[in-house]
Amino acid sequence: MKRKVLVIVLCLMFSACAANQKQAILLDDFPERAIFLKAVNDIGQANDIDTSKISLFYSSGAPYSIILTADNQILVGPSFVQKYWVNGNPDYVYCFVAHELAHYKLGHIGKRQAASYLTTALMLGLNMIVPGAGLINLAVNPLVTSGFSRSQELDADQEAVRMWGTKEKYVKALQWIYEGINQQTGIMATHPPLDERIDNLKRAVQ
Repeated sequence: MKRKVLVIVLCLMFSACAANQKQAILLDDFPERAIFLKAVNDIGQANDIDTSKISLFYSSGAPYSIILTADNQILVGPSFVQKYWVNGNPDYVYCFVAHELAHYKLGHIGKRQAASYLTTALMLGLNMIVPGAGLINLAVNPLVTSGFSRSQELDADQEAVRMWGTKEKYVKALQWIYEGINQQTGIMATHPPLDERIDNLKRAVQ
């Protein structure tokens, strides 16, 4: 029983990352490749970030508009591309690339994974005392990582403004990306709502 619980938990932990990368194609095939590469290089040079470890991909399966993966890949999703074609602005690209590079600079993915692994270890330890209790991890782990993710999004917003641009430009970029989407709410949401992100910038960034 214990071995089965461990296998189930480990499979769930790693399946999400694998799913995102299956449909990725090289950004060479993406029309706006130049502006994304320039943004990565400009922001990296301005903040002493080694961008040689960062790769860019367009992914039809990306769950978000733009996201940094555990493999240091910046995945650009179709929703971002479609918005950019309709009423995009190079400033928006720079703002969101700065946001993903802020995640990279602050080591957010590693910290979130560590929290997930620790939660799993604790739940498996509990399972040794109370057989079957390890299955609680299936509910607890997403709550822990979602909480970490929301906090990290706010930190990355602040760091992105320090790294590049101004608060005003960044707020406009946030309003642009949130326009027309159903915002996640509640304890399972991985990103804070727009109003919270804007208030966070107003309080923290001068």
